[in-house]
Amino acid sequence: MHPQIARRDCNHCQLHQYNEQSGEVELWRGRPLRRAPGQLPPCRTDLGCPRGRPEDDRRMRQRNTLAYEHYLRCRATGQFPIDAIVARNAAIIRSIEEEFERSRIDEIHALLSTLVGEQMP
Repeated sequence: MHPQIARRDCNHCQLHQYNEQSGEVELWRGRPLRRAPGQLPPCRTDLGCPRGRPEDDRRMRQRNTLAYEHYLRCRATGQFPIDAIVARNAAIIRSIEEEFERSRIDEIHALLSTLVGEQMP
């Protein structure tokens, strides 16, 4: 749900500033910009990090990350190999994507209902 932080290393983020929109580390003179003294990373503030804190370890396991990257490559090219494991993984990933899309639509409907002051169908 948050691809901009999916590959971010928590230890690196503790020390360096990141652009939260792009997910890229901020650079100064071509080198990663260190956090100023007293400047906390998002996980240590009220803003929070979608992955939680480093000690929470909510990252995807490496094999799941590899399976998801494979799915994205196959989806981008429209070519999935004929393989039972690939088909199973793709079905699981697509169902998660669909659930996420439904929840986003529900959030938008709730927001619009609040703004309009009436229930939307």
